[in-house]
Amino acid sequence: MAKKPTYEELEQRVKELEEESFERKRAEETLKHQKRRLDSLIEYSSLAIVTLDEGHNIISCNRDFEKLFYFKESEMVGINLDELIAGQEYIEDAISYTKQTFRGKAIHGSGKRQRKDGAYIDVEFIGVPVVIDGKVIGAYGIYQDISERKQVEEAVQQSEKKYRTLVEESFDGIFVQKGPKIIFTNRRLNETLGYDEGELVGPP
Repeated sequence: MAKKPTYEELEQRVKELEEESFERKRAEETLKHQKRRLDSLIEYSSLAIVTLDEGHNIISCNRDFEKLFYFKESEMVGINLDELIAGQEYIEDAISYTKQTFRGKAIHGSGKRQRKDGAYIDVEFIGVPVVIDGKVIGAYGIYQDISERKQVEEAVQQSEKKYRTLVEESFDGIFVQKGPKIIFTNRRLNETLGYDEGELVGPP
Protein backbone atom coordinates (compact mmCIF):
# COMPACT_ATOMS: atom_id res chain seq x y z
CA MET A 1 0.00 0.00 0.00
CA ALA A 2 1.38 3.39 -1.07
CA LYS A 3 2.38 5.71 1.71
CA LYS A 4 0.26 8.83 1.93
CA PRO A 5 2.24 12.06 1.59
CA THR A 6 2.63 14.15 4.70
CA TYR A 7 1.23 17.65 4.96
CA GLU A 8 4.73 19.09 4.57
CA GLU A 9 5.28 17.06 1.39
CA LEU A 10 1.95 18.22 -0.03
CA GLU A 11 2.77 21.80 0.85
CA GLN A 12 6.16 21.50 -0.87
CA ARG A 13 4.55 20.00 -3.97
CA VAL A 14 2.02 22.85 -4.13
CA LYS A 15 4.86 25.36 -3.97
CA GLU A 16 6.70 23.56 -6.78
CA LEU A 17 3.55 23.59 -8.93
CA GLU A 18 3.01 27.27 -8.24
CA GLU A 19 6.61 28.03 -9.24
CA GLU A 20 6.25 25.97 -12.44
CA SER A 21 3.01 27.78 -13.25
CA PHE A 22 4.67 31.17 -12.65
CA GLU A 23 7.65 30.28 -14.86
CA ARG A 24 5.33 29.01 -17.60
CA LYS A 25 3.27 32.21 -17.50
CA ARG A 26 6.41 34.33 -17.58
CA ALA A 27 7.70 32.39 -20.60
CA GLU A 28 4.33 32.81 -22.34
CA GLU A 29 4.38 36.56 -21.67
CA THR A 30 7.93 36.80 -23.02
CA LEU A 31 6.90 34.97 -26.18
CA LYS A 32 3.84 37.21 -26.60
CA HIS A 33 6.01 40.30 -26.16
CA GLN A 34 8.55 39.03 -28.70
CA LYS A 35 5.76 38.23 -31.17
CA ARG A 36 4.28 41.72 -30.78
CA ARG A 37 7.72 43.23 -31.44
CA LEU A 38 8.19 41.04 -34.53
CA ASP A 39 4.69 41.83 -35.80
CA SER A 40 5.36 45.55 -35.32
CA LEU A 41 8.72 45.28 -37.11
CA ILE A 42 7.07 43.56 -40.08
CA GLU A 43 4.05 45.86 -40.23
CA TYR A 44 5.99 49.13 -40.09
CA SER A 45 8.96 48.05 -42.19
CA SER A 46 9.60 50.02 -45.38
CA LEU A 47 10.06 46.68 -47.14
CA ALA A 48 7.28 44.48 -48.52
CA ILE A 49 7.11 41.36 -46.33
CA VAL A 50 5.03 38.20 -46.68
CA THR A 51 4.91 35.10 -44.44
CA LEU A 52 4.43 31.62 -45.86
CA ASP A 53 3.38 28.26 -44.45
CA GLU A 54 5.17 24.98 -45.22
CA GLY A 55 3.09 24.60 -48.40
CA HIS A 56 4.45 27.91 -49.75
CA ASN A 57 1.04 29.51 -49.22
CA ILE A 58 0.58 33.04 -47.89
CA ILE A 59 -0.30 33.39 -44.20
CA SER A 60 -0.05 37.18 -43.92
CA CYS A 61 1.65 40.25 -45.34
CA ASN A 62 2.36 43.82 -44.36
CA ARG A 63 0.96 47.03 -45.86
CA ASP A 64 3.96 47.60 -48.10
CA PHE A 65 3.47 44.19 -49.70
CA GLU A 66 -0.14 45.15 -50.47
CA LYS A 67 1.03 48.47 -51.95
CA LEU A 68 3.75 46.86 -54.02
CA PHE A 69 1.60 44.16 -55.63
CA TYR A 70 -1.84 45.87 -55.48
CA PHE A 71 -3.48 42.94 -53.65
CA LYS A 72 -5.33 43.11 -50.34
CA GLU A 73 -4.14 40.65 -47.71
CA SER A 74 -7.59 39.02 -47.65
CA GLU A 75 -7.21 38.22 -51.37
CA MET A 76 -3.87 36.49 -50.86
CA VAL A 77 -4.22 34.36 -47.72
CA GLY A 78 -3.99 30.66 -48.56
CA ILE A 79 -2.70 31.23 -52.10
CA ASN A 80 0.69 29.99 -53.33
CA LEU A 81 3.05 32.98 -53.47
CA ASP A 82 4.83 32.02 -56.69
CA GLU A 83 1.58 31.34 -58.53
CA LEU A 84 0.26 34.71 -57.39
CA ILE A 85 3.11 37.06 -58.31
CA ALA A 86 5.61 35.24 -60.56
CA GLY A 87 3.53 35.22 -63.73
CA GLN A 88 3.90 32.59 -66.44
CA GLU A 89 7.16 34.04 -67.74
CA TYR A 90 9.04 33.88 -64.42
CA ILE A 91 7.32 31.04 -62.55
CA GLU A 92 10.23 28.57 -62.90
CA ASP A 93 12.72 31.15 -61.61
CA ALA A 94 10.48 31.94 -58.62
CA ILE A 95 9.88 28.28 -57.77
CA SER A 96 13.63 27.62 -57.85
CA TYR A 97 14.29 30.34 -55.27
CA THR A 98 11.39 29.15 -53.10
CA LYS A 99 12.66 25.56 -53.10
CA GLN A 100 16.08 26.73 -51.94
CA THR A 101 14.48 28.66 -49.08
CA PHE A 102 12.44 25.66 -47.97
CA ARG A 103 15.59 23.56 -47.95
CA GLY A 104 16.75 25.85 -45.16
CA LYS A 105 18.86 28.29 -47.19
CA ALA A 106 18.44 32.07 -47.01
CA ILE A 107 18.38 33.40 -50.57
CA HIS A 108 18.92 36.81 -52.17
CA GLY A 109 18.13 37.66 -55.76
CA SER A 110 16.37 39.97 -58.17
CA GLY A 111 13.99 39.63 -61.07
CA LYS A 112 10.58 40.56 -62.37
CA ARG A 113 7.33 39.85 -60.53
CA GLN A 114 3.74 40.53 -61.54
CA ARG A 115 1.25 42.89 -59.91
CA LYS A 116 -2.49 42.37 -59.71
CA ASP A 117 -2.99 44.58 -62.78
CA GLY A 118 -0.71 42.30 -64.82
CA ALA A 119 2.22 44.72 -65.01
CA TYR A 120 5.69 43.37 -64.27
CA ILE A 121 8.03 45.23 -61.91
CA ASP A 122 11.70 44.77 -61.10
CA VAL A 123 12.20 43.63 -57.51
CA GLU A 124 15.04 42.62 -55.25
CA PHE A 125 14.06 39.84 -52.87
CA ILE A 126 15.24 37.87 -49.86
CA GLY A 127 13.85 34.52 -48.71
CA VAL A 128 14.38 33.53 -45.08
CA PRO A 129 13.38 30.05 -43.82
CA VAL A 130 11.56 29.65 -40.50
CA VAL A 131 13.24 26.69 -38.79
CA ILE A 132 11.86 25.07 -35.62
CA ASP A 133 13.65 22.05 -34.10
CA GLY A 134 15.62 21.58 -37.29
CA LYS A 135 12.52 21.54 -39.53
CA VAL A 136 11.53 24.26 -42.00
CA ILE A 137 7.92 25.13 -41.18
CA GLY A 138 7.58 28.29 -43.25
CA ALA A 139 9.39 31.30 -44.63
CA TYR A 140 9.51 35.06 -44.88
CA GLY A 141 9.65 36.74 -48.29
CA ILE A 142 11.04 40.29 -48.36
CA TYR A 143 10.66 42.43 -51.50
CA GLN A 144 11.82 45.86 -52.62
CA ASP A 145 10.84 47.71 -55.79
CA ILE A 146 14.02 48.45 -57.79
CA SER A 147 12.32 49.62 -61.00
CA GLU A 148 13.84 53.11 -60.81
CA ARG A 149 17.30 51.69 -60.15
CA LYS A 150 16.99 49.38 -63.18
CA GLN A 151 15.87 52.28 -65.37
CA VAL A 152 18.92 54.31 -64.31
CA GLU A 153 21.24 51.34 -64.93
CA GLU A 154 19.74 50.78 -68.39
CA ALA A 155 20.05 54.50 -69.21
CA VAL A 156 23.72 54.47 -68.17
CA GLN A 157 24.36 51.35 -70.27
CA GLN A 158 22.69 52.96 -73.28
CA SER A 159 24.72 56.13 -72.78
CA GLU A 160 27.97 54.14 -72.55
CA LYS A 161 27.03 52.19 -75.67
CA LYS A 162 26.33 55.39 -77.64
CA TYR A 163 29.58 56.96 -76.42
CA ARG A 164 31.61 53.88 -77.35
CA THR A 165 29.99 53.74 -80.81
CA LEU A 166 30.73 57.45 -81.34
CA VAL A 167 34.37 57.00 -80.35
CA GLU A 168 34.82 53.81 -82.39
CA GLU A 169 33.30 55.36 -85.54
CA SER A 170 35.15 58.70 -85.19
CA PHE A 171 37.28 59.93 -88.11
CA ASP A 172 39.86 61.07 -85.55
CA GLY A 173 42.35 58.85 -83.77
CA ILE A 174 41.44 58.68 -80.08
CA PHE A 175 43.17 57.13 -77.11
CA VAL A 176 42.53 57.17 -73.35
CA GLN A 177 45.47 57.28 -70.98
CA LYS A 178 45.53 56.63 -67.24
CA GLY A 179 48.84 57.73 -65.77
CA PRO A 180 51.58 56.38 -68.04
CA LYS A 181 49.34 53.56 -69.27
CA ILE A 182 47.15 53.64 -72.40
CA ILE A 183 43.88 51.91 -71.58
CA PHE A 184 41.95 52.42 -74.83
CA THR A 185 42.52 53.18 -78.51
CA ASN A 186 39.93 53.45 -81.23
CA ARG A 187 40.06 51.82 -84.62
CA ARG A 188 41.08 55.00 -86.50
CA LEU A 189 44.17 55.49 -84.30
CA ASN A 190 45.22 51.85 -84.74
CA GLU A 191 44.83 52.08 -88.53
CA THR A 192 46.67 55.43 -88.73
CA LEU A 193 49.65 54.15 -86.73
CA GLY A 194 49.59 50.69 -88.29
CA TYR A 195 48.85 48.71 -85.12
CA ASP A 196 46.43 45.85 -84.56
CA GLU A 197 43.60 46.32 -82.06
CA GLY A 198 44.91 46.13 -78.50
CA GLU A 199 48.61 46.43 -79.37
CA LEU A 200 48.90 49.96 -78.02
CA VAL A 201 46.98 49.19 -74.82
CA GLY A 202 49.07 48.53 -71.75
CA PRO A 203 52.09 49.89 -69.91
CA PRO A 204 54.53 52.10 -71.86
